[in-house]
Amino acid sequence: MSFGLAELDKIQPGLAAEAVAAGREVETLHLTRPSGETIAKVDMTPITKLVGYPFIGISRHALQKVLLGHLEDDDVELGARLEGLDTHEGEGITELRFRGQSEVVRARAVIGADGRRSIVRKKVLAAEERNCDWALTWWALADIPEPTTPKGEFRMSYSTKQAIYYGEVEEGVTMWSFTCWRDGEVERDPELRAGRALKELEGWPEEVNSYNLFIYRTSLL
Repeated sequence: MSFGLAELDKIQPGLAAEAVAAGREVETLHLTRPSGETIAKVDMTPITKLVGYPFIGISRHALQKVLLGHLEDDDVELGARLEGLDTHEGEGITELRFRGQSEVVRARAVIGADGRRSIVRKKVLAAEERNCDWALTWWALADIPEPTTPKGEFRMSYSTKQAIYYGEVEEGVTMWSFTCWRDGEVERDPELRAGRALKELEGWPEEVNSYNLFIYRTSLL
């Protein structure tokens, strides 16, 4: 995240400071096995000194709020769903069609950040996508008045089949992510596996109110 903050300031000076204020500085990254055994505790201070920006934990919602605050109201359209696209290589133009809209949008560049069922990725990586492996990741916030990680520490626990990353980003609010690689258990009930890992392996309370949940799929080419 330190490098990400540096890039934000290249886009617009002052953005990084706003992101830091909206998040929580991370001083230590604690790596463990699913059993709880410590693999390493990584001091993030050298990265901060090298890059000139701190390593932070910040929720997606908080970061989005910072970024949207620097855009005009008509620069971002929320809720738009891409239905199809056609590329005209000779012109260097891509035409985009959105659900419920008759107007075709013409663009010189398209960023394929349209989710785990990405239409852009299917168009660009049609052949490779059928044969590649993938992973699913959940990101969410949870109200935990007494967090299981000390302030300034984020914890990552991983094995050959899953990875968990979490830490406090606001007072009483913990951000967590859970990534698992494709297998039969994930395809049957991914939420069950994520919940078991977070509550049983990491010692979380039995009742955790998670919200602002989003899921994305990563192709492992």
